[in-house]
Amino acid sequence: MKRHLSVLVVLGLLLCSAGMAWPQGTTGKHATISTRWVGEYSEEANTQGPAPGDIAMQILLQDNGVSARVVPDKFFYDLLGDFWLDNSTGEEHSIDLAILSGSSSSGDVPSTAELFAKGVPIMMGEHVCLAQEGRPGDIKMYIGGGEAHKDLRTNEIRQIKIVNKDHPITQGIQTDAEGWVQVFHDPYPGEGLFNGWLDTAPKQIIAKEGLYENRIALGSKSHKAPGTVILAEVSAEMAGSDDLVVCLAVLDKGAKLADGTTSPCRLVHWISNEEGSGGPHRNFLALNSVGRTLFVRACRWAMELEDVTAVVHSSLYD
Repeated sequence: MKRHLSVLVVLGLLLCSAGMAWPQGTTGKHATISTRWVGEYSEEANTQGPAPGDIAMQILLQDNGVSARVVPDKFFYDLLGDFWLDNSTGEEHSIDLAILSGSSSSGDVPSTAELFAKGVPIMMGEHVCLAQEGRPGDIKMYIGGGEAHKDLRTNEIRQIKIVNKDHPITQGIQTDAEGWVQVFHDPYPGEGLFNGWLDTAPKQIIAKEGLYENRIALGSKSHKAPGTVILAEVSAEMAGSDDLVVCLAVLDKGAKLADGTTSPCRLVHWISNEEGSGGPHRNFLALNSVGRTLFVRACRWAMELEDVTAVVHSSLYD
């Protein structure tokens, strides 16, 4: 009895605090973000902890009324066990969004098979897993392998071009006459200066070119799946290609994937890749308020929330 009362008190406090923190109230939705296991616990890790970009996603979603947590990729399904089945009632539940940010290497991105089987929406930041590379985490938004995806590493990019202004995620985003909008901020003073130490033990944060980093997951315009809807692109000059320029895209539930099957859930090809192959894993932190607004909107769309544009807070720094 005391335990039940304690649970009720805690839930009451959480509901009260949620009501104060989020003017629109909680969404009732939950997102789980996969982070790189080696970055979580290994002594060989670059960051000595969860990817900062993944933590930033968690904080931003929580600030917008979404329950969110970060779990290591190696134990993704182990830690989802309590979401699949409520042991007290026997009722099966599901998370509302899986964010596979790219902080895991392409081979370590959790398998999407069970997520597809349960109709869980997926947001993908790992460029390899956007296509059909035979990885467990493939979401098949683009047809084929290496020709269908690319990662763009450049600290010079600031703008993307919105090519579909009618979609709920991009609707109302202010652009110039050609559709360009800045989504990455300029480096803060000192942000791009720290280079860390490469050979000390324990290792410190490794950032060969500083802590300000842009790594973008790109898809191919000509190799997109039949159901993939392109929302935004980077410049061909920046990408070094006229075709591999897609940086934000979606695929709706019931739309056709690259293999001709229909998707049981909504999918999002997200802009930033959190750098599973190394580095400080903080590319998400390079986004400005417009970029973060697009992120929250994309999450809301994926979870089928009615008002996609209801972003309450898009700052990590206030």
